[in-house]
Amino acid sequence: MNKLINIFITCFILYAVIAHLQQREIIPKFNIPDFFETSIIPEQSSEEEIIKNVESKPPEVKLNKSHGHWEIKDENDKGIGNGHYIFSSNSRFSGDSYIGQIKNSKFHGIGTYHHSNGDKYEGQYKDGNRTGEGTIYFNSGYCQGDRYVGNFLNGFFHGKGNYYYKNGTIYSGDHLNGRRTGIGVYKYGGNFAWSGDQYSGQLLNGCFHGKGVYLATNGNKFKGTYVNGVKNGKGLLILENGQKFQEYWDKGVRTRTFELK
Repeated sequence: MNKLINIFITCFILYAVIAHLQQREIIPKFNIPDFFETSIIPEQSSEEEIIKNVESKPPEVKLNKSHGHWEIKDENDKGIGNGHYIFSSNSRFSGDSYIGQIKNSKFHGIGTYHHSNGDKYEGQYKDGNRTGEGTIYFNSGYCQGDRYVGNFLNGFFHGKGNYYYKNGTIYSGDHLNGRRTGIGVYKYGGNFAWSGDQYSGQLLNGCFHGKGVYLATNGNKFKGTYVNGVKNGKGLLILENGQKFQEYWDKGVRTRTFELK
């Protein structure tokens, strides 16, 4: 009997040592926020709607009589000056107007463009295109109450810029041809489970893509890789109490979790 007991104790100790050395899989038994459990990405609200809205604005207007008329046009002998242009009722930009600097009868320099739906652009133009620094105030549709402040190229968000949502969410970072691509930071507002959370890292077409860090309001932090908006590959979960877990994800599904000592 004593021999069997000694064998049992020896096997138990050996198992414990091997498990420790191999860092056997441990699923945390305390409350991890739903975000970390399911890899649900907070709604990055209206990326497509924003693009649609911006694309619906005239990035370049080749002015002619069919578009409208100059209410005021004051150019010097080099074609540089100021103007006030009003679009006609039969134009697809009916009800819109521009007030600002012009060059050779094109919007050029600093100007303000008023849209018939209440949207407004204030900023730089180059040869009829919104290019340079500017601000768009959205006052209609899905994006009503939002605004964008930053760089433009040929009418699209391009380069560094900040997008402010009416619910308090803020995106700050890179844009490429109207889409959030590059490095950026989301700070979530509103009344959601993820309100107050923050993501910092790489993005592609508005989605978390590449290396990123997600910090929850409760102090929990995930550092890892994302593909098309979901966790994919190796990541590190750091809980607010200091505990660390190595995680492995496959297209948004967590496959393994190991506690790191």
